Amino acid sequence: MQAVQRILLVDDDRPFADAIRRLLAPHVVEATTATAALTMLPGGGYDLAIIDVRMWPIDGLELAADMQRRGLTVPVLLVTGGDAARVRQMADDLLLRNVSDVLAKPVNRVDLEAAVAHAVVSSVSERITRRALAIAVAPPRPRWP
Repeated sequence: MQAVQRILLVDDDRPFADAIRRLLAPHVVEATTATAALTMLPGGGYDLAIIDVRMWPIDGLELAADMQRRGLTVPVLLVTGGDAARVRQMADDLLLRNVSDVLAKPVNRVDLEAAVAHAVVSSVSERITRRALAIAVAPPRPRWP
């Protein structure tokens, strides 16, 4: 987890949030609601957002969709007490490109660290690819004699 500096954890379940904070310390900043997360994300310098699916009044899928609509490029790792495969399918159906993975609660340290590493590496790789494509399709600069 060397590349990860700041993780935004969005979960209203205190015991779970406390456990995640202990596993990923000292990198975690917490928000207990999606609304709070949306105020913290812009300019927050987060490498990853770990978001619980079941929150009220805005759930984790809605938050991930809102982040994508706002152009926030923070990768998302969803966690759920329900069926992770079903949540993954819902994220795919909603075309949520920012969702890196979905983990089922309870989350063990090995799976969590692997998912965090994958999300961050994938995000960096995607940014490099986008930058390379932008350069490749940019009009040539005029050359002066």
